[in-house]
Parts: sequence; structure tokens; C-alpha cells
Amino acid sequence: MKIRIVIFALALLALMMVAVGCGSSQGQATLPPPPTPVGNQPPAVVTLAQPTAVAPGLETAVAESSPTPFETPTLAPTATPKTETADPQSQPAAAGSLPPTSRDLLFIAEGALQRWQAASRQVITLMPGGDAAAAEEPRGLGQPVVGDVVGYSLSRDGRRAAVARLASTTPISDTTHAVTVTVQTYALTYLDLETGSQRDLVPAVNILGRLSFALSPDGRYVAFGGWSLGQPGSALPAGEQIGSLYVVETETGAPPETIGPCAAQCHDFVWHQDNNFFVFGDGGGLYLYNLSASRPELLAGDPAITRYYGPISWAKNGRWLLMWLGLGMEGADRAIFDVPTKQAMTIPHTRQYADPLYAELTWMQDDRLFMVRAEGPNGPAIGETWRVNVEAGEVQRDESVVLSTEVAHPTAPVHWADGRFGYGLITEDGGAGTGLFRRVAFTEPAERLNAIPAALYAPETAWLPDGSGAALAQQGRLYFAPAGGALYDMQPVVGPWAHDLTWLP
Repeated sequence: MKIRIVIFALALLALMMVAVGCGSSQGQATLPPPPTPVGNQPPAVVTLAQPTAVAPGLETAVAESSPTPFETPTLAPTATPKTETADPQSQPAAAGSLPPTSRDLLFIAEGALQRWQAASRQVITLMPGGDAAAAEEPRGLGQPVVGDVVGYSLSRDGRRAAVARLASTTPISDTTHAVTVTVQTYALTYLDLETGSQRDLVPAVNILGRLSFALSPDGRYVAFGGWSLGQPGSALPAGEQIGSLYVVETETGAPPETIGPCAAQCHDFVWHQDNNFFVFGDGGGLYLYNLSASRPELLAGDPAITRYYGPISWAKNGRWLLMWLGLGMEGADRAIFDVPTKQAMTIPHTRQYADPLYAELTWMQDDRLFMVRAEGPNGPAIGETWRVNVEAGEVQRDESVVLSTEVAHPTAPVHWADGRFGYGLITEDGGAGTGLFRRVAFTEPAERLNAIPAALYAPETAWLPDGSGAALAQQGRLYFAPAGGALYDMQPVVGPWAHDLTWLP
């Protein structure tokens, strides 16, 4: 949720400055009935038995943004092409003796899609990166070179992936504003993670900034946004620049279908669990597109007024959507959108603007939210549970616990299926009281699992689904923190600029 926010927000800021469009039209889409009545709220704390799977790389957030010159949800600090030194608490990993893990880890590092295999305890390259030596600019975090893998989206079973690679960059003349912009052209590939076979889905889609796309949970469709397909022209057409929404089938070999226009770019695609529809933002509203419909349905917003709606993830009940919400001012809040009633409920304490650290939250197993945040700049670190009350139109706090009285910031919340909570505590100097922690319940003491790298910014964290440790990317440097073990610096094995960490099922 961390690094991708930066890239997309900054890139689209440039986009919106040179191109303002509007465009999705309304239509009808069919929603399944709510699987559980809204009034049947879960109990305050659940304590079950064995931890299983919440894949934090998928569950918690990919919160990209679509800012304008007048309202800019600055969701994280700007990354710089500077290699971070290893944390002094860590020890370097060696290729011949990697620590054991209970799952395979999929990630991108040095522009390549890589897989850390649990069985062989080796790291293999699935798709290589570009030629950094031949690039005009050095590779950095959020600064890929041509040929680099920039992102992927997994099917629910973890066996298939849609992978985006930067195919080329082209300077284009914007005659309307008398400037030259650089258009990125991406290629989308369908990758079978079991066999290693690859197939081109979309040879070229053009956009200014990072490509936004998502594979459906069953692996059958990819939704994505862009300005155009094929090779870019030599100049932008005069007037408003309007992007398009596309859907491509992964198994048929058919070309992408153009669904309709977008204001600048469709972004933040989140598929529903039933595979029939997805939601997205486009700079003017929150939209839903059902595969059986002819056009998207406007759920919230006004296409004539620029607003930021950034879907993040669905609750297990299938009706509540966690999203970013920016309305008419700089910065953005997290909010819950109830699809049947079309209510947007802002979550308290989640506003984010330019601060390097901010509240983080994730869905719990019972459709509540687990939030970690600091109570003021020098206040204690707090963990809270929140529930959605549709009748009251509010997200209401259930329970609260002080995680630390030290000046440490909480990060990386996770709620496992056995009811346990996980989180991290970070400081800029990695002092006493920091680390990765686990609690059986708010009423029970915390168990420290491992150290955590010193950090000014919250790391990208992927907890192992069984709670036995976590992978962390701190400013592009990959670490592995097994419960009760050493903190391993993985960069000597995988290379720099690590991001997009996901433990496979």
C-alpha cells in the first residue's frame, strides 16, 4: 500500500495539469443481495484457533490517487533513487542458505519479477528487468527503466498473474499547453505461475504515469485504464484529453474491449469477490462496471466536479468498500462506501495529506476494521477496532488499546483468522520499543516477534498468513523477519528497489 501510492499520485498530478476530461456515463448494474443483514453486527473481539490467510499484499491497500492542481491527495512522501544502507539490526542473507519460510514470496526487485521459493529456499527470476546500464536515467524506487516489470495482479488462487512491463517512453508535444510530456507505453502479459508460460494480452497501452490494472479473482479478465492502445502518436490532440476503460479476456486471445471514456484515467480497480463486477475511480466519481452491462454505473460523485474516489478493498460481506475519499480540498480520508444504500462514511482519524506517517487500517475477519495510529505527534501508539453502522451512517469505534507509550509510530496492521492482531512499531532511529508484535486480544499482553528496520516512512509489510513472520520493503530494501529469529537483509540476494510483496497461497 505504501510505495505504489507515491508513484501514481505524483504521476497523475502531472497528468491532470495537462489534461482535464470528463466522461463516464451512467447505466444499470446488478448487485447481489447482501449476504448478511446489516443489523447483525459481529461481537467486539473474536478469538478462535489457528491463523490462516489474510494476504496483506492483496487485502490492505493499493491506494493510488488521482489528484488535480486544486486538490491533491498527497498520500506518501516522494521516493528518491538513493539506495538505503542495511539496517544495523539485520544480518545479510546468503543465496546458499536462505532462511526457511512457510510460503513462497512474489515480489519485484531491480525491475524483475522474482519468486522466493519456500521448498528449495532459492530465489528465481520469473520475468527479467530492463537494461539499466543503457537507460538514460538511473533506476530508482518508482523510477523504472524501459523493460522493467512495474506491477502485477494475482488471481485469488495465486496461480495466475497479469504483469505490466514498461515497454517504451515517448516524448509527445502538447500543442494546447505548449509543453512536451513523456507518454509511457506498457505491455500487459498473462503469466502462469505454475508452468512459467507467458502470453501477451495487450502489447501496448499508453498513459502518462503508472498503469492501473487488476486481474479478476478467477483470473479470467483484466480491467485497465489508458489513453490509447497501440503506438502513441507524435502529438496530443488539441482540447480535452479523455482516457478509456478497457477489459480484456485472458483465455480467448480476443483483443481488449473498450468499455467507455474516463476523465483523464480510470484507476484503482477492485474486483468484487463474485468476479462479475469491479469498481474504480476516474477523477470525477466512483463507478461500478458489471460484465453483463453495456456501460459503467455511477455510484457516487459528479463527473462535472473533480473529486477523488480510490477503491481499496471489499469487506468479506461483499457490500462494504474501503476507499480513499477526497472532496474539494487537499488530502484524503479513508471511508466506507455501502453499495446498496450508496452511503459514503468517512472513518475518523484517517485523513492524510503531507505527513510521512499516518493511520493504517485493514479489514478484520468479521467485517470490522483494525486501525493503528498515533495519538498526536508525541502521543502514544493506539490500536482500535471500528464497526460500520449503516443505519447511523457512521463508522464507530468499538475498542481501543495503547500499543506503546514510547514515541513510536504503529504500522502494518493485520488481523488473522484466529482473532490475533499483528502490527509494527517504528522510529527513525530504530530505538527500544520498536519491532513487530502480536496480540491474542486487546486485553492480553503483546508478544514481540522480531526487530523492524529503522524508518522515517512506514515500510511496505506483507505478514505471513500463518503469523510466523513478515517480509518488509523499507525504501526498496527487502527484509525478512521470522517470528523469534534474526532480521535478514535480503538485498544481497534479490537486489535493490524491492516492492509489491505478496505471500502466495
